[in-house]
Amino acid sequence: MCISTPKGIRAFQSGVLEWHQANKRDYPWRRTRAAYHILVAEVLLQQTDAPKVAPVYCAFIERFPAVEALALADLAEVSALLSPLGLKYRAGRLISIAQRVVHDYKGQVPASEELLLLLPGVGRYIARSVCASAFGQRKGVLDTNVIRILDRLFSIRSASAWPRDDLALWDLVTRLVPPRRVSEAYDWNWALLDFAATVCTHLRPSCGNCPLVDACNFVSCWS
Repeated sequence: MCISTPKGIRAFQSGVLEWHQANKRDYPWRRTRAAYHILVAEVLLQQTDAPKVAPVYCAFIERFPAVEALALADLAEVSALLSPLGLKYRAGRLISIAQRVVHDYKGQVPASEELLLLLPGVGRYIARSVCASAFGQRKGVLDTNVIRILDRLFSIRSASAWPRDDLALWDLVTRLVPPRRVSEAYDWNWALLDFAATVCTHLRPSCGNCPLVDACNFVSCWS
């Protein structure tokens, strides 16, 4: 498979999307297009497994259904609500984000990646995820799992000591987002993340269940 050719890109996209139709994971933040709810989910998902986040997320949104409510929240209450997830800084960060959205954007989470990056603690991954999932923008997301797939399937490796900050890789993953319909931006990101989490895993990848096994440059190393 050659990522530099349209045929190679289409084969990669169709293989992952077809696999995802039968294997997609269901989480509450994937059933909404509310930017505030998605932003909350992405902050909670930092360094935390999705199944652990799901019940805390649901309780959080029930208690603070709108950004205005969170902006007025008591830090101790938010901290207690998020305590099962650890990483105590998240409570203060979420309140700070909500206060900034209310003060600077009249309670509307901005639809611009550049403006999202100005929110406290919001990095490129969260900003692009919100843009794609809430606003249907053609934005790819890059994390260590996606970097692993680029390496295994396309032998693409960053020259940077911090690949997640490599703008060339960010541009590449956005070029890989299927352009045919708006919904495919968030469908594709979730498909790629699910594929990495359940098939093309770091240890003991499930090569026998991989739709791209014939094109994998490193399958012999993992089988």
